[in-house]
Amino acid sequence: MRVTSVFADLHVFDGVVNWAQPSCVALTFSDGFYIRLCGASDGETMVFDRLPLDGPYDMQECGRVEVHDVTDRIDPSLRGCECAKPVTIHDGSGHVIGLAIPRPSAAPICFWNYGDELYWGDWEVLISHDWEDWVSPSLGETLP
Repeated sequence: MRVTSVFADLHVFDGVVNWAQPSCVALTFSDGFYIRLCGASDGETMVFDRLPLDGPYDMQECGRVEVHDVTDRIDPSLRGCECAKPVTIHDGSGHVIGLAIPRPSAAPICFWNYGDELYWGDWEVLISHDWEDWVSPSLGETLP
């Protein structure tokens, strides 16, 4: 299985794209697997589904949301890389807070929700995130 692309709903205000914090992310894989990741309404956990991204849409004076291919921004080696099935990421209480894409030749690429914001980065970025003391991210189950 290979990563085909990662697209994200990104907020644009006054012509400036907020690349750092997507509202939702969609991952596609060479075997046809597709998953959308969004932060849950509790501001901490992650929702996985197979719905399309919401954008693009206009938010009037608050800007707009655009859909962008962020694959190369996340990691230039990500597009087309061999990977295992995605694995959930749990906090210290066992809640699902993210998703990891395991890669045989590099650290997993991770997507997580914390403080009502979505983030991405490799495992080291995830671990070094400014977590509350009780949050201790760990890998969970492989998605079906």
